[in-house]
Amino acid sequence: MKQKIYPIVFSCDENYAKYLGVAITSIYKNRKPDNSYKIYILNTDLSLDTKQKLKSLSDRNFLIEFVCVEDRMKNISSDKIHLRDYYTQAIYYRIFIPSLFPDYQKILYVDCDVVFDVDVANIFENDLGDTIFGVVNDEVVPAVKEFYEYVEGFLGVDRNKYFNSGLLLINCEQFNKFNVEKKFIDLMNKFKLEVAPDQDYLNLICKDKVTYLDLGWNKNPIPNANFDDKNVKMVHYKMSYKPWRYNDVMYSDIYWKYARISPLYLEIMFEKESFTDEDRAREMQKGWNLLQLAKKYLQNGKLEIV
Repeated sequence: MKQKIYPIVFSCDENYAKYLGVAITSIYKNRKPDNSYKIYILNTDLSLDTKQKLKSLSDRNFLIEFVCVEDRMKNISSDKIHLRDYYTQAIYYRIFIPSLFPDYQKILYVDCDVVFDVDVANIFENDLGDTIFGVVNDEVVPAVKEFYEYVEGFLGVDRNKYFNSGLLLINCEQFNKFNVEKKFIDLMNKFKLEVAPDQDYLNLICKDKVTYLDLGWNKNPIPNANFDDKNVKMVHYKMSYKPWRYNDVMYSDIYWKYARISPLYLEIMFEKESFTDEDRAREMQKGWNLLQLAKKYLQNGKLEIV
């Protein structure tokens, strides 16, 4: 019987490679032996040493491949690549996925700062119908006044329908049919969005064309009275909720379970031990700056897209 292949794509640069190692380790440890997994890492600058460490997780049914997207990024003018704080141009690589991998009907994109605690193959069972993505509602936006006012008042997206782009189950046929890659680049060239760059563009383009998945597939490390922690499938340590920098982060036990056996564990521990009070203060300032940026955009009134 021919094995089913489950394709998973990450975007990464050298700075985030150590966290990517944990994410891949978590997929590796939860996989089913009768499945085949292909991990694609979109990058432009990963070092040979980093590639070798990540590649150490490969085996016959768990293949890791590095895909250079430098030529694809040339399609976007450098002055249109809008970044802030910890964001790098790697956040934009995800828009090239369907054209890079035309043989797949369904493919999963995931951010690097995640861990899976179940077999990732399970997410592919979701029926996307004629929608572009399988997504999870952003858990932070509806809870923060500045963010939901920005999302609804400026972007024109319902706060409860605004999705997080850190996990995208991509329906490649519908993605290409709706010409998302071109629309994304066109929108970047027309409007400068900085609050959540790639995420905001995708929410504008794919509004009402997504399938909402269970929150457990993109759970943030924050309390949620409507969520049973037994249903956690993937934890997304986004924003300041990072156990490699802070103690007492929710679901940190899940993170360290995989981090300790990841190929770049020493690099992660070095960062944690080197993270100072000054670093923490800078991170807090970044969070405050982001709230002010959202308020600044809101002052411009609702974004009008022709």
